[in-house]
Amino acid sequence: MTEGVGWEAAFDHIIDNAEQLKKLEKENPEEFLHFKQSQIAALKNRNPEIHPEINTERTSGERTSEESKSDERGDGDDCAIED
Repeated sequence: MTEGVGWEAAFDHIIDNAEQLKKLEKENPEEFLHFKQSQIAALKNRNPEIHPEINTERTSGERTSEESKSDERGDGDDCAIED
């Protein structure tokens, strides 16, 4: 992804995508949920051996029990940005 455009442009593109998804989630939660479920299905189809424990009904900012346990253990993602 960074080939030919540089890491700054690639990073800006990722940020733009994230902002678009956040806007979609806020403005049209049903369409966002459909998009999210289709992405999860695509991941499962690509690698059926992966069984992510993803709650597709979860809304932005909610945490799974595993995410909370990860924070307690200190092995979470220190770079994640939350609202």
